[in-house]
Amino acid sequence: MEEQSILKLKPTNVLPKLISISDLFSSVIKVYFSRFGLFFGISILPGAVWFVGKIIKFYYPPDAVSVPISLLVIALFLVSSLLSVLSVIALIYAIPRPTSIVEAYKFSTSKLFSFLWLGLINTLMIFGGLVLFVIPGIVVAVWLSFSSFILIYENLNGFNALFKSKAYVRGYFFPVFGRIIFPIAIIFGLSFFLGVLFGFGSNLIESVITARNYDFFSSSLLQLVSVFFLPFIMIYQYVLYHDLASKKIKTMEAQPKENKKSFILVCILGLISIPIFISISSIIGIPSSSVIIRDQKRYSDLLQIQSRIQLYHMDRKQYPISLDELTPKYFNFTPKDPLTGNAYDYRIILNGDGYEVCSRLESNLSPACITSSSTKSNKSR
Repeated sequence: MEEQSILKLKPTNVLPKLISISDLFSSVIKVYFSRFGLFFGISILPGAVWFVGKIIKFYYPPDAVSVPISLLVIALFLVSSLLSVLSVIALIYAIPRPTSIVEAYKFSTSKLFSFLWLGLINTLMIFGGLVLFVIPGIVVAVWLSFSSFILIYENLNGFNALFKSKAYVRGYFFPVFGRIIFPIAIIFGLSFFLGVLFGFGSNLIESVITARNYDFFSSSLLQLVSVFFLPFIMIYQYVLYHDLASKKIKTMEAQPKENKKSFILVCILGLISIPIFISISSIIGIPSSSVIIRDQKRYSDLLQIQSRIQLYHMDRKQYPISLDELTPKYFNFTPKDPLTGNAYDYRIILNGDGYEVCSRLESNLSPACITSSSTKSNKSR
């Protein structure tokens, strides 16, 4: 099916300036809100399945989960992962044309294996480039950034989609790079903000976000944010792709043919580097975003406990024997570890003239401790 653009961008004979970031965002917002219901309906489906699995996992503690429940949760998360891939294809398909949620997902199933194969080649080439001192990996990522759209709109598979994407970017590398890095910076900023919010703001509503439901609440909110944000990102890429393609369409015949062997060599290098990278990551112990968020929550809890202990000491001229003495006057609920739900380690030191409260961090498996006089991170016990 030919693409029915709703942006009405016209091709030119020369290589004019790429669409400005302000015009890019203006076009994205126009498309996003013109058919918000369709985009939301496509992106919410994998999130809904994920949420059902998360609820089941939340209401059945690890010690109470049966084998059938475990298999059900695993199946739901696998279905959610598959739907996540299909939703990306469906969104790309739906952006420039009037369609329905069912039709978009029906189309996505026909392109699933081609999309996965293209994604695998992309990943291998980017990893292969990263092995060559990082910068080549960034260059490759920019070259191949429109291959998924070429697969859907121009029906070019595998390496042909990669070659076409590189041809589009040729002559526009730095303008394309700048427009790609801009939303990435926004995503990182949003991730940092949410990390701070979950790490420190949760204590302001601790009567709602207890140790048991903290992880459920934070991960669910992040999933909800992605439901709204994913269509925006896909439309952003589409508008950039469409503007770039319209500017290059009449000069494509003059472009030199790509050497498929060089692409294959980079893919092989990426295939070799991935298991090496995974092995190094497991040895070094690179923390995931969820681990970082939980460690931020632990730091926040320790600071909150410290402030309440000081209030207790001001009132009674002594430190509490246990953290349970802080409730209900100083805490509605005593903070607990966001992963295990266990109480933080607390003890009286200096013959009753001081205290120490500690938590073991997941990011480096070392304890972080706060005392009556100072904060000691990674303290050996």
